[in-house]
Amino acid sequence: MIKLKGINKYYTSGDEKLHALKNVDLEVKKGEFLAIMGPSGSGKSTMIKILGLLDKDFEGSYLLDEKEVKSLNDDLLSNLRNKKIGFVFQDFNLIDRLTIKENIELPMLYMGKGIKETKDKVIELLGK
Repeated sequence: MIKLKGINKYYTSGDEKLHALKNVDLEVKKGEFLAIMGPSGSGKSTMIKILGLLDKDFEGSYLLDEKEVKSLNDDLLSNLRNKKIGFVFQDFNLIDRLTIKENIELPMLYMGKGIKETKDKVIELLGK
């Protein structure tokens, strides 16, 4: 479960301070999906970086499975991101030098799955 409470995010440029997210509260329960939509400059990318555990420099509380993410080190955040957070990007964001199969295999290998298990699963998923 994801629970945000009172999230504020600021960017500074010289003397100017931009309030990108203001007092955001959000709860996403297990099994729910979340779509973040809005006009350019509305804070979508900022919100995704926070939700995706890529940015800890914000005010407020972010609980992921009842753990405060701001107190976790980078290794733990990376592990959580790998196992708990998923993104569907507007563009494919595939690695050009890899085949489609290899692009599908890569996250499974990062999760510690064996090569044979990974290759078998990808073949099953692709129906070949």
